[in-house]
Amino acid sequence: MPRIAHIVTLFPKLSETFVFREVNELRKQGAEVFCFSIHHPPAEPLPPDAQHFPAETAYLWPPRVLQFLFGLLKFALGSPARFIKTLRLYWQRAPQKLFRQETFHSAFF
Repeated sequence: MPRIAHIVTLFPKLSETFVFREVNELRKQGAEVFCFSIHHPPAEPLPPDAQHFPAETAYLWPPRVLQFLFGLLKFALGSPARFIKTLRLYWQRAPQKLFRQETFHSAFF
């Protein structure tokens, strides 16, 4: 069963009915689909087949620091080898100027 992360700027949004249909169809076919939205969309009516999305969507902004740290710890303790491999890949591919500015951004899904 595939696991799919659907990441968009605003979700759910009435103008994106194709996304509702795509996610619902993937779930019917047995895929495990997680919906992530960077921002909360404005309140607007949704079609009946999309009424469940606001409750199922994880909103990434504003950030929840404790929830992020708990998820990071859970990932590190639950799959230490995968965590180290992911962290190593991130360090290898992150822009070098990122580290000179003494900032660190990370996302694990």
